[in-house]
Amino acid sequence: MSTWLLLTLLYLLISVNLQTSLSADTLKPHQNFTDGLTLISSNKRFEFGFFSPGNGSSGGRYLGIWFHNLPLTVVWVANRNNPVPDSFGKLTLNENGVLILYNRSLGTLWSTNNIPVAARSFTPVLQLLDSGNLVVRNGRSNGALFWESFDFPTDTLLPDFKLGWKLDVRLHRFVRSWKSSEDPSDGQYSFSLDPPEAPQLVLRHGSQKLYRWGPFDGSSFSGSIRLTANPLFQAIFVYNSVELYYKFKILDDAILSRFVISPMGLLECYTWRVNTSKDWNLLITFNSEPCDSYMKCGRYGSCYSLSSCKCLSGFTPESPQDWGLFSYSGGCRRRHELDCSHRDGFVKYDGLKLPDDPTVWANYTDDECKAKCLKNCSCMAYANLNVYGNGSRCVVWIGDLVDLKNLPGGGEQIYIRMAHAELQSIADAKRKRITVKIVSVATVIGVLLLSIGTIWYISWIMREKRKDQIGRSSKAQHSGSFQQMEETQDEGFQLPLFDLDTIFLACNNFSERNKIGQGGFGSVYKGELSNGQEIAVKRLLEKSIQGVEELKNEITLIAKLQHRNLVKLLGCCIEGDETMLAWMLWNRRVPLEILDPNLVQESSDGNQVIRCIQVALLCVQQYPEDRPKMSTVYSMLSYEKMELPEPKEPGFCRESYTKKFDTSASDSSTFNEVTMTTLGGR
Repeated sequence: MSTWLLLTLLYLLISVNLQTSLSADTLKPHQNFTDGLTLISSNKRFEFGFFSPGNGSSGGRYLGIWFHNLPLTVVWVANRNNPVPDSFGKLTLNENGVLILYNRSLGTLWSTNNIPVAARSFTPVLQLLDSGNLVVRNGRSNGALFWESFDFPTDTLLPDFKLGWKLDVRLHRFVRSWKSSEDPSDGQYSFSLDPPEAPQLVLRHGSQKLYRWGPFDGSSFSGSIRLTANPLFQAIFVYNSVELYYKFKILDDAILSRFVISPMGLLECYTWRVNTSKDWNLLITFNSEPCDSYMKCGRYGSCYSLSSCKCLSGFTPESPQDWGLFSYSGGCRRRHELDCSHRDGFVKYDGLKLPDDPTVWANYTDDECKAKCLKNCSCMAYANLNVYGNGSRCVVWIGDLVDLKNLPGGGEQIYIRMAHAELQSIADAKRKRITVKIVSVATVIGVLLLSIGTIWYISWIMREKRKDQIGRSSKAQHSGSFQQMEETQDEGFQLPLFDLDTIFLACNNFSERNKIGQGGFGSVYKGELSNGQEIAVKRLLEKSIQGVEELKNEITLIAKLQHRNLVKLLGCCIEGDETMLAWMLWNRRVPLEILDPNLVQESSDGNQVIRCIQVALLCVQQYPEDRPKMSTVYSMLSYEKMELPEPKEPGFCRESYTKKFDTSASDSSTFNEVTMTTLGGR
């Protein structure tokens, strides 16, 4: 009994040790890997073992890899076409590094196809890497790989998986869909990078192309805007003598990502943010748009948004009736057929997804590529692309151009062969467009200039009308005022009128040398008439608020309130905008001449008259401080021996006006009204 108990404990101990060892990420030769055991990558991202797909209703068991601690998401299946019928499957690694999956009766269901290596040369180890790649490597220090699951993918692309070719062994790595969500066996859809000579990404249904990206242009695949670099992942394309492949690299370690080709033929990208997401997020479906369908618009037709097609310039629909029914697969035909002569040429097209079936020639320049394509009657187009990512190549298309797509803001540049007649038609159309542009621009400029001229002319007319209205108003004011002045003259005095030329000649054209003062009314100038008589002329300043009314008031004031002959008004000048008042100068020392001769004869003392005139002039000085008080006036007239000051220029304007416009003395401006009076007292 004790012996039996000892054997039981020994068996349990061995089983526990085996289970513990297999919970790591490696399997060594002759260790049995059975249903229920798993390998977990060191970063805890991936897990390897037996599973049942879907809800397990199929009953079969598969050996595969899935994401650890997430809802079952399988990324690789070993025996996808040969399931284990029950839970008695067993995986072994032999001493030659070959993996073999057995069923209950030890029949082989699946094995790796790597070439066995002599046991003495290395110690094989099966390991699940952090990338999700299951490898058989040398257990010794060099760690060389002899087999890897990434060489034999199923329906999923993981970061760092290389989609493409191992050129040295002609191994083609591509993904194929599951038959259904419950059946991981080979489905009908595949996604691959081919051919090696002009690599493109192609999605197929069986052997029929459904969608393609390509060819490669050095940074991305033509027509693959969604596969270019973005904040989530970086696209990488590599070509060398050993391998040609495309892969993507995740830029955020906190994000899990996978590209999957679904059983329905959709190429989808899913993401999962670690410790945050509760389900997979469908980020992109690459072939979901109507224009993604292969050859949707037929030959020489380009697909635009909203699934509409257009023929390339120089081509017309093969069947207008079909195109009218939105059936574009018949494509387009040339308006002018090629004659395969030196008169053919090429027309440049921009922003296109390049046609299918490209051929890469040598490393020619643009001119060399064009010349060689022109010599080949079957060469329909050419482009210069960095096909392999290591320098430009001459890429040509032999035969009709198919599967074109318009890509606004993207796409490639291609030169398409055209007949001479079509080239001439395009040149004529271009000249016509240029002419239309020139005429349009000239018309716009002409209309603009005409508008500006019209606005200026209208503004000028309005200004002239305003000036005319102001002039008529001024003349009306002058007319009314001087009519009143004439009435005033009839009441007791006459005021002679001078012509403007006489005043200009007397004052030397109103030169600054003749200017003797400035007031609110305007400037005062010294002048001399042709008969030698000295005069003072007031010329009304345009800016002055005074005018003819003030002129009339001044004349009335001088003539009536004082004595007309005391100041000796000589006259005034009204011509156009000029208004002037002239007076005789006191400093001629002939004040008695301003008196009526009869009065002079009646006077017994001329000196007394002169003294009275001098006192009167002092009383009408420009500034109050120059005017004597009435007590002083009394003394001046009573005491003949009292010395009188020399009178200055009399003031004929109200002091408030003079002070208000004193600052205008320095203004440089035009004049429109001038008055002319003789100097004298007020």
